Amino acid sequence: MAFTLSDYDRAQFSSLFRSPISWDDAKRIGAEDLRWWRTLSDKRSALILAHNGGAVAVLRRSGGMITGLELNEGEAGRRLLGKHGFRPSDAVREEMKREFRPGRPVAEAVSAAFPRGGVVELGTVAGKRRIRLGTQGVLEVRLDRDMVRSHSFVVGADAMELIEAFEADNTWRHPTFEGGHISARTRSEAYLYVAVHGGDVEQSRLLAGTFEVVATIPAGRRLFRFHLDDATEDTAPHELGPGVSSCLDPSDLVLFASRVRADLPESVAEGTALRHAGLLAQASAGLTQAIRFIPQGEELPPLGIYRTRTGEYHRMTHPDLYRRSELESESRLFSALSLQWSAKA
Repeated sequence: MAFTLSDYDRAQFSSLFRSPISWDDAKRIGAEDLRWWRTLSDKRSALILAHNGGAVAVLRRSGGMITGLELNEGEAGRRLLGKHGFRPSDAVREEMKREFRPGRPVAEAVSAAFPRGGVVELGTVAGKRRIRLGTQGVLEVRLDRDMVRSHSFVVGADAMELIEAFEADNTWRHPTFEGGHISARTRSEAYLYVAVHGGDVEQSRLLAGTFEVVATIPAGRRLFRFHLDDATEDTAPHELGPGVSSCLDPSDLVLFASRVRADLPESVAEGTALRHAGLLAQASAGLTQAIRFIPQGEELPPLGIYRTRTGEYHRMTHPDLYRRSELESESRLFSALSLQWSAKA
């Protein structure tokens, strides 16, 4: 959970309470925006709401009017959500009591309580099966083999800790790409490797000397695991390291640059300019690296250095794309395009 709002949601919500307004009028005028918010506490002096993303709003009241707004995001939102949120409504309590009655098969109870599916299981620990109830806490079902023995609720900060621990652990549970460690010189080269293989980076971390990256590729989420020559944070974002790459060959870099160019849209969609600028910068760095494979005094990278037959075949059939002068020219062009797209953000 991010415990934050998008710029659009923040602006829309803030504008609704810019002037004193009654809660009934706010619900009528801002029905579309408020449908993502849920009431945590409704008292005479203040109304506390939680957004699906985890942000918490405190609406100050005076004389029946909402006169002040305090938006809490990040750690402040997390603390308030732990204090006031993750508590089941009376209706949810009654429904869980009805469906998870003692002696009923657990599978039958789950199907009845969640007929639309989408059950988020948090695991079974010490004979207790834990099910997340959205923002209404965690249902804990005590088991007697495959039957319900009893049930209870984990609420507030305790529920939040269970959910966060599950999400943190689950973030890194994905099939490992290519089955093992990949040697890379720097983090920048690791990110380029992911991009070359069609990946959009979601998370990264350095764990016990291994640099791990979770990325979405066309086949789904994958965990990329790298052994880095230099694991420090890169001072230059697209400096791939000294020497030549051991995980990427010239055809990887040339074909990646071609794909980046082909994927450039004619117009800028909101929020995409920086992504394209980053890909263009990576392509430029990759082409500069491809030049390093060319021996002194030669114009082309040699044959026999490619990781796949497809890569070597591309080098043989499209030699002009691999010439030193062409790589230098294209690298400069991609660098200039990256700056242009950055300016559009």
